[in-house]
Amino acid sequence: MIFFDAASPVQFQGTDQLQTDLGTKLTIGDGGLFSQPMQAILNVDSSHEYASCQNRLTVINTPAGLFWMSQNQGKVFSFGDGVKEVSNINLKWWFARYLPYNIVKDFPNFSLLDNPVIGVGCQSIYDNQNGLIYFCKKDYSLRKDITETLTYIPYTNTFTVDQTGAIIELGNPLFFDDASWTVSYDPKTGGWLSQHDWHPTLNMPGKNTFLTVNPTDKKGLWIHNRRCDLYANYYGVDYPFEVEFMVNTGQTINTLRSIEYIMEAYKYAPNCYDRFHVLDFNFDEAVVYNTEQVSGLLKLNLSPLNSPTAMLNYPVIGPTDIQILFTKKENKYRFNQFWDITDDRGEFFNPSIPGFAQRPIWDTEPNGYIRFLNPSNLNYNKDAFQRKKFRHYTVSVLLRRKVSGDKKMLVMIADVKNLYSPR
Repeated sequence: MIFFDAASPVQFQGTDQLQTDLGTKLTIGDGGLFSQPMQAILNVDSSHEYASCQNRLTVINTPAGLFWMSQNQGKVFSFGDGVKEVSNINLKWWFARYLPYNIVKDFPNFSLLDNPVIGVGCQSIYDNQNGLIYFCKKDYSLRKDITETLTYIPYTNTFTVDQTGAIIELGNPLFFDDASWTVSYDPKTGGWLSQHDWHPTLNMPGKNTFLTVNPTDKKGLWIHNRRCDLYANYYGVDYPFEVEFMVNTGQTINTLRSIEYIMEAYKYAPNCYDRFHVLDFNFDEAVVYNTEQVSGLLKLNLSPLNSPTAMLNYPVIGPTDIQILFTKKENKYRFNQFWDITDDRGEFFNPSIPGFAQRPIWDTEPNGYIRFLNPSNLNYNKDAFQRKKFRHYTVSVLLRRKVSGDKKMLVMIADVKNLYSPR
């Protein structure tokens, strides 16, 4: 298979056959194979450059087929029984938005492309033990809140700050936002699994698992998916473990009553096989929202078991979150102390007021997967008589554990309790 930067891939036949006068067939393979005409694997106009490949480190051959990324088109492809655009599976528009480089939008002459060690680039790695494929992108975006002007120094990863003459490197957090990401794909089920917080400078395959180079210490190697005593920790840093699900009731409008999910948390023995079921271990944050309403940040606390009067102290409304209670019975976790704290849903929108705007629920970072609640859209101190119930035909629930430690969390079934609410 031969890939091109601005054209669809082609292939040569890997072997040829020679048949003797006696009918014996001999399989041969030498330089003469390349004298045969190349075969196009796609019937598409050349102007589309469909399935082109700009990143050599993304081409990876796996038991599930050949995979590669088309960075400037925002697509991911596989080749087995023909070419398949796997990025079309649920994440088509996400890849189209966040796979192309951000740095070339800010600095069109940036030259260190396809170089994830000191520049920007994309790469892929296969986990032979779990049968997963990880696609990684290292990229940066110029911060929009800086007042300085930067000039790129050609053929380097450095910039000049015009106002001071200082020299800074690509990725300096005072001037750049990290637009890197890693996503995993499961060819066994044909679906995308998750985004990940490890963004390496280089990937290296192994017999069972794989290794990556620590981006903050280029001499350090990190072995993935080997330990059973530390979860959501990469390069020595704890990252949040998040699960999000959405329930859609079609055209039926419902009032949301409570959130429920079945989950088990385990602590494994040193042999990584025997395990202990940890009692009451749960997510510690949640956000409930739909297209119009949002609960704000909910801090989850276990309902007091032997002090009924202590339950009367909740919910506790703070300036940036609401402390609420959850209950656990037979591995079913439930909570229902939430309401809409949207500051203005548009009833009082006044475009004549300077700086006033219709405010989104989320602020998403340039990497496309880390997001925070928009504080200007929230009003935690709403009067009790203005606390509207969640009423919609969809509801989304985000659950987060900030530090998992040595606990492995398995969420199996999630559900919401709705009440039919016609008008």
